[in-house]
Amino acid sequence: MAATKKTDADRLQDAMLIINQKNAEIAAQRKTIIALQKSDDTARIIRENIYKIAAYDPEPPEWLVREGVSGHRGTPATIWSDWHYGEVVRKSEVGGVNEFNKEIAARRIKRLTISGHGPTLTVALEKIAVLR
Repeated sequence: MAATKKTDADRLQDAMLIINQKNAEIAAQRKTIIALQKSDDTARIIRENIYKIAAYDPEPPEWLVREGVSGHRGTPATIWSDWHYGEVVRKSEVGGVNEFNKEIAARRIKRLTISGHGPTLTVALEKIAVLR
């Protein structure tokens, strides 16, 4: 049996089928591209508008980047918490080992802050005076 020869109309119909399939693929790819762009735009908007990360290039303050005496830079920090200021502990309550009250707390705080440097400690000392 001999293969039938395709007519021009048959070949045109086959070409139209291929074109329609390719157009459907292109449409699906465009939808994927739009979805990806929307996702990327959303992430960018979150970074830029909400967190101000992408568009913000922070410049550290001069006092932070100046070289120190030893050639290293840094910012000293400390956390002072759980002081129980205002609490009273009598020697008789702890077997004569220790005692605590506002006056002792103020002395300890002054001893802690007096050994440091700078305007922050001055403010801390003024606040101690207010607490008494």
